[in-house]
Amino acid sequence: MTGGDLFSQVKGSLMVMIWVFVGIEGAAMMGDRAKRKSDAGKASILGLIALLVIYILLSLLPFGFMSQQELANTGQPGLVHILNAMVGGWGGSLMAIGLVISLLGAWLSWTMLPVEATQQLSE
Repeated sequence: MTGGDLFSQVKGSLMVMIWVFVGIEGAAMMGDRAKRKSDAGKASILGLIALLVIYILLSLLPFGFMSQQELANTGQPGLVHILNAMVGGWGGSLMAIGLVISLLGAWLSWTMLPVEATQQLSE
């Protein structure tokens, strides 16, 4: 198991960060349409905190359950296999459903962000 050189590790980490925070970017951009601006701000902060807690837990918990070799040999998507081992079939199914929802949300956000930016520039 090799981690690659420093540049590829940094690049991989940045790609994950872009994926993780695309929802927060979409919420901030679309916050203009909220009836009350304070609601949009509160929702963005609460979403960011919830996202960070879930991301940290899902990143650290497998290291307490599986060895480094077992983690290196898990298939893709990794969290589906890890949750199958940790809690059984329902955990992997829940993660797979969450992955589909995440993909659809990211697709929607990446579709709406350029349109919203262009509209704001035109106004």
